[in-house]
Amino acid sequence: MSFKRKNPGNQSIRRQLTFYMGLFVVLPLCLALMLLNFYLQKVTTENKINNETDLLSQIRDNTDQMVEVTNYATSMLMTNKNTLKNLRILEQDGDSYEIYQAKRELSNDISDVESSVLNAVGGKVVILTKKGYMIGSYTLSKTETNYEKEQWYQEILENGRKITYSTGIETMFQEMTIHDNIQKYFYMGREILDYSGKNLGVMLIRLSEKKIWGKLAASMVTEEGFISWTETMIY
Repeated sequence: MSFKRKNPGNQSIRRQLTFYMGLFVVLPLCLALMLLNFYLQKVTTENKINNETDLLSQIRDNTDQMVEVTNYATSMLMTNKNTLKNLRILEQDGDSYEIYQAKRELSNDISDVESSVLNAVGGKVVILTKKGYMIGSYTLSKTETNYEKEQWYQEILENGRKITYSTGIETMFQEMTIHDNIQKYFYMGREILDYSGKNLGVMLIRLSEKKIWGKLAASMVTEEGFISWTETMIY
């Protein structure tokens, strides 16, 4: 029996071919794939950031628009002669028919504003008088909350007719049957002044976050859940 010896020259050629193939074909291909993967990740991240920035800009613009509309509607109500007249009546003591009629007229005026302007954003308005009456479209009673020393109330008085944003205002809406603990809202307050600058009460406004930017923000999801936009856009 005879054995054929392997040609050392052939083995050397194969090793050289393998080496050069790895050096000039496989290695460049791997490097190219790594660079391509890095580039695709970078493009994906940049696109995501740009899309989220554009979406956030839309949410901001939408919120600004809704706040501006709310500001205009409540300003019209606050400066209305009939509103000021009824608030002066409610400064009186007692429980006369005139006081009841003033509360009913204020309630009707608030209901008109809510249905004609604020309905699209789930807006609710309450006037808190100096005597502690809570006047809204479904509310005609005195509050049980000791609000006068609360920070949000003091801030409203300090800012006057300028809008004050405060989550503390929620405590006033919790008294009413229209309050919903499931939905999220953001709250605003403004001081009601007559033409001489005398305080006649404060106006409290609640707007639905979901109806303002819910559909837009629904697509902005992180691993931790939905992003809360209230603080980043309003406060």
